[in-house]
Parts: sequence; structure tokens; C-alpha cells
Amino acid sequence: MTAPKPIETRYAGCRFRSRLEARWAVFFDNLGITWQYETEGYELSTGDRYLPDFYLPDFDQWVEVKGKLTTRDLCRTAVAACELPTENSEQIHHGILFLGDVPEPGHPIWHSRIASLDGHLHIQYVFISPTEGVVPIGPSRVLRMPSFLHLNDDSLKRVAAKLIKSADGSYLKLDHAVDAAYRAARSARFEHGEQG
Repeated sequence: MTAPKPIETRYAGCRFRSRLEARWAVFFDNLGITWQYETEGYELSTGDRYLPDFYLPDFDQWVEVKGKLTTRDLCRTAVAACELPTENSEQIHHGILFLGDVPEPGHPIWHSRIASLDGHLHIQYVFISPTEGVVPIGPSRVLRMPSFLHLNDDSLKRVAAKLIKSADGSYLKLDHAVDAAYRAARSARFEHGEQG
């Protein structure tokens, strides 16, 4: 049985490929975070074409929204995390922030980011702050890029599932603005011409 097709959704003058993407746009808007949707596609060194879902210019951050992340998506995104242009002058690129389902509000949430440095992939938990942007939590897990691309399919599926699943960050201080933005995103309605 095949999964149902996502419903294209209009919000803020954009036609999103899915309601999940539109809900994350609602989240960004509620935090006052400037976003750009599917602004530019890129051809990667592998020959794959890649179109990032969002770019957050204030934080120089690429964002990928996935309800489900396949191993092919993960490998392509890992290459993109090493190759997408960045304005950041720091040594490590900001890479790609993964956003899955909008989490339940009520306590702090971690998301995952995959970034590159010197041919290594860095996978790190982060939280979203309206003032500081995408803030790393603790040390990153480091994977050599060639080794990563040769992991077996089961290992890649486990990594993919972890990247798009938000994690409990209950020891962090709850940011009420972020919590309110999660609530707004989860409750946004798009039926019958409603705009979020």
C-alpha cells in the first residue's frame, strides 16, 4: 500500500507542497523569523538535484521538512549539507536543520541539524530561539562522509528516523514564545480558503 499524497497548501502567498511545510511557515511567522520557501535549486556533485524547503536568511540556515525521511533523501541531504552555499564565516557550515512533525507544545524540544566540517558530517541536537536562531545543544556526533554514505540501509534508516523526530529537552528552560509558535503551527487551519 502506498502512502497518501501530501495536500498542497497555500499560505502567506506561497504554494507549499504539503500542509506540514505550511505549518512550519506558520511557526516561523509566529516567532518573527524571516523565511524563504524553495528559493533556489542546486545540482550536487553526485549529479542529484536538490531543492531545500526553506532558507532562514537571518540565521543563514537551510531547513528540510520531512514527515518521513528515506535513506535516499538522507544521503542526498548529507551531500547537500556539505555543498550548499552559506554566508557564515565560521569554520563549520550551518548545514541543514531537519524538521519533522510539529511537536506537541508544553516543554522544550530538540531538533536535529546535519552540518559539515573538513569532510566530516556533524549531527547535532539544536533548539530554535527567536533571537539566537538555531542553537546547538552539547557536542556533535561526527561521521566521516565516505563512511556515512556506505552505511547499510538499516543503519541509514535508523539515522533518518532520529533526525526528523524531535527529542525531549525538558532540562532546558521553556521559551514561551517558541511554545506559543508550536501551538499556532499545530492549530493552523487551511481548509476552505483559510490562511493559517
